[in-house]
Amino acid sequence: MDENVLLVEEEAGIATLTLNRPEVMNSLNFPLLHALRNQIELFRIDRDIRVVIITGGGEKAFCAGADLKERATLEPDQVKDYIYT
Repeated sequence: MDENVLLVEEEAGIATLTLNRPEVMNSLNFPLLHALRNQIELFRIDRDIRVVIITGGGEKAFCAGADLKERATLEPDQVKDYIYT
């Protein structure tokens, strides 16, 4: 998995998740989607976290959507997995 694709900060019951792929306008690839899913699952069982804010790193965009360069290399079954991640 790519390192640091998702930055996590927690303070006073508020968690901030920062999509950290500014070089590609924070487009969603498998490592980032998995990191998001895993972190949100952890927050679901953490009674101390009451609010989750999702933001994007860099200055250009919050999130450009799917990483189309990665999607172009995927087989149909992988695209299905991507959609349901």
